[in-house]
Amino acid sequence: MTKILRGVSMARIGGQHHQNIQQISELFREVDGEVGSLSKFIGVSKDTKIYRLPLSTRAMNVLKAMDGIDVLEGTTEDLAKISLRDLLKTPHAGHKTIDEFQELCLFVNLPMKR
Repeated sequence: MTKILRGVSMARIGGQHHQNIQQISELFREVDGEVGSLSKFIGVSKDTKIYRLPLSTRAMNVLKAMDGIDVLEGTTEDLAKISLRDLLKTPHAGHKTIDEFQELCLFVNLPMKR
């Protein structure tokens, strides 16, 4: 009978251990997702070349379509030349793209023209 009780308690402990591991895994995925979304522009500076920026394909294409922006040689600081009006006039630049540029400027402490 002692062996049976030990087996039952070990099964409960093993089951609880498995449940704890699942909870930890879920929390890790949740936190990793939040940190990942925050860290997109961490490490970017005003001297970062535009082509090295972690921008979406659409945002990069918008920059390529704009006059006065050299995607290969320009730096993040050159983006201060762009106004929100200019962005809105550029084909395929919607609110998500503008939000992306505003977020970048916020992280780099770069003023954006209105």
